[in-house]
Amino acid sequence: MIFVLLGAVSYGVLSTFVKLAYAEGFTLGPIVFSQAGIGCLVLWLLVFLNKLINKEYRINFNRSDSIKLILAGIPIGFTSIIYYKSVQEIPASMAILLLFQFTWMGNLVECVMEKRLPSKTQVMSIALLLIGTAFSSNVFDGGLNSLTFLGTIYGLLAACSYTAFTFVSGKVATNVDPIQRSALMLTGAFIFIVGLFPPTFLWDLKIVLPLLKYGATIALFGTIIPPLFFSIGVPVIGVGLTSILVSIELPVAILASTTILHESSSMVQWIGILIILFGIIFPRYIQKKFEYKVA
Repeated sequence: MIFVLLGAVSYGVLSTFVKLAYAEGFTLGPIVFSQAGIGCLVLWLLVFLNKLINKEYRINFNRSDSIKLILAGIPIGFTSIIYYKSVQEIPASMAILLLFQFTWMGNLVECVMEKRLPSKTQVMSIALLLIGTAFSSNVFDGGLNSLTFLGTIYGLLAACSYTAFTFVSGKVATNVDPIQRSALMLTGAFIFIVGLFPPTFLWDLKIVLPLLKYGATIALFGTIIPPLFFSIGVPVIGVGLTSILVSIELPVAILASTTILHESSSMVQWIGILIILFGIIFPRYIQKKFEYKVA
């Protein structure tokens, strides 16, 4: 649970640094390329450093595992691209609201795959998360008026892609070392991004050098920490609980935007944050209470 929460917190601060990069004039292609490229490089360096330092460390994936994980990395690249496109089209608060539809999508996928109905605790938790998300995103203060067709489609597709990412993180080649899994998945994301955005700007040092500081930061919070930590945590706790825990991303995103970007926030938004935090804690509290009574 701690690894999943830290991965979500990392992803929550990501949008703030992307906004800063946009403010300096960088476009979508260079941002996502640097994010995936630097992240991929760092993870593979970690793999080879572990191999160099620890003689017992083994490369424990085969050809089949590598293909599966590279393909599983596509949702990472796709989520980044369409979520950043959504932020360009509509206010960030509305983009986050649309992205957060993965809270019920993830539980729906898990229930379908396991052929069971969601528990009462899950339903109540999801309801609290959606209510808190609505408050935090200023829906009741005219937020829906700022939606555009493309922005809405991008946001919902990002939610679907993020759901796919959390699902494959817990299901595909879970026997592979977490760092190696993350490196392979990010390799798939990088290949996907390069296919859509050929890096023609690499020969222009006026773009590359200033981009490095944002690329390194966005890579750390967007493509290094989340995939690695999710690879460790999701196989243990499952997709359903993961989709609830990662909801902490929204309050973190609002906190980051108010402290770093100095964006204004209202009392309604903070009420929404409290509701979300309660929705995150609630299912685990009920589960622990039930286990205690049984024991």
